[in-house]
Amino acid sequence: MESLQTRAKQTIILMRSNLHSLNNKERKLAEYILANPLALSGLSIHTLAANLGISQGTIIHFCQNQGFSGYKEFKEVLATLPQEFIDEPLQPDFGPLMIAKSVWDNISKVLDDTLTVLDHDAFNLAVEVLAKSERIDFYARGGSARIAENAARKFVRWGHHVTFYRDSPQQKLSASQLPKGSVAIGITYSGKTPEVLDCLAVAKKRGAFCIVITSCQRSPAAELGDVVLLSAIRGPEMFNENEFSKIAQIAILDALYFNFIKNDL
Repeated sequence: MESLQTRAKQTIILMRSNLHSLNNKERKLAEYILANPLALSGLSIHTLAANLGISQGTIIHFCQNQGFSGYKEFKEVLATLPQEFIDEPLQPDFGPLMIAKSVWDNISKVLDDTLTVLDHDAFNLAVEVLAKSERIDFYARGGSARIAENAARKFVRWGHHVTFYRDSPQQKLSASQLPKGSVAIGITYSGKTPEVLDCLAVAKKRGAFCIVITSCQRSPAAELGDVVLLSAIRGPEMFNENEFSKIAQIAILDALYFNFIKNDL
């Protein structure tokens, strides 16, 4: 049975992941909670609703969507969050070493967060299917393309047919030629990258098993995945949160890779 603290962490991590899928009122509430998760313990639902200019019904519905019976259980669980889990904002007087420490802290936290929300069944299934695959295709754009290219180079060393093209039309053409028993791996931070979505859709029609690595749990890419492996989101406002999620993407791919080759070590 998961601890209350683990559940609290998972709730915050998934809230960050799903922030972009919320309506305006829900997003306003989520952003307040993410900035002040421990402050809820001292707030009644009436006060919280009044402070944010939203209805109590919106708050209750939001809490239920996170898997809680209501606001009371929601705030009781969040109250168990350890202080070190909370992001510390960068201050104007931070010097070079303090900024460096913040970077290191966020890297550590994004990796811990990714492991906290790792779907064990999905990961085990991905490992199992990769081990039996006839061919592996990677699809990615932008910064994720470099990550996909690096991963493809690792996998190909072990004698498998592995494909990655930087050119999107070539990625789509490759997807259209996948034989049965293939695995398609789509990497997209937002879960909305059109080129990656196109490739995954084509690969799925060819009968490929689709592994999606994304930071947005509720996204079009996630809907196309046979398994979804979530890369957590972390980082203060001055940093591009995508940069820290890329590190989590690399960790997920490395974990898949080392499982893939373990029988040959």
